[in-house]
Amino acid sequence: MAAGIVDPKELERLSDFLYRRQHKASTVSLLKAIKEEHNLKRGQVTTSKSATYEELAEALNESLRNEWLTRERLVKLLDAAELAGRQRVLVYQVPEDQLEALAEALRSPKKKRTTTKLEDFWNVPSRFFSQLLIDDGRTTAVKSVVPRKYHSIRHLDDTDSIDIPNGDGDIVDVIAKIAHRERAAVVVSLLHEAKLLQVRVPPRESGSGSTPRSVYDLAKAATSKAFDASGPFQRLKVFPITDTFNRLQANRDDFVYESDEP
Repeated sequence: MAAGIVDPKELERLSDFLYRRQHKASTVSLLKAIKEEHNLKRGQVTTSKSATYEELAEALNESLRNEWLTRERLVKLLDAAELAGRQRVLVYQVPEDQLEALAEALRSPKKKRTTTKLEDFWNVPSRFFSQLLIDDGRTTAVKSVVPRKYHSIRHLDDTDSIDIPNGDGDIVDVIAKIAHRERAAVVVSLLHEAKLLQVRVPPRESGSGSTPRSVYDLAKAATSKAFDASGPFQRLKVFPITDTFNRLQANRDDFVYESDEP
């Protein structure tokens, strides 16, 4: 019997990774294929669409232990998951005369390598690396994996056992500033026919949601590391939406706010 994921924390990280990428449908499809390939009986692995991500992670691990699933095949599933899930997307329109040059730049990122280990999908990398995910003539997609750092705050209460008097007998409000360091896979995807470039930034794993500025800064940092500063990628023009939004909001003549629903 082959070794599966032994550490419960690692199994939890696999479950969290699938949840953040909302990769249930593809995971269930893989488990169904495994069940058919090995003539498994009902209950040996779950193939239910209503299964939780914890149950799906356990089913994948059971498949690893019994050699129904190879780590290489699981890595391929997780690679595909990098393109999915809740992400902030920056969109650029690519001029016709820059399309091929941009595609070539994406095919040759700096520090290019292939992900081979499961822990590479959740462990914080010591330095950035890039990987070509898709290049099928219609889409060219690259992921740039970088360490992400940020802070969140938390108001401490009585359960934290911290009691700091302010000198008058009252209790002051204590706020903890918490440092976070995590892995972030920024995906750069060129849609050839539509002539659009997408930069997809994953949400933070902890704390409050990212601000538009922090999303843009991470996208810029990841792409600057992965691609040549003098190449066509760096010459794309940015539409300053954060600077323009207040003006649009204040313009009552040309714009009418109706709904914030997608």
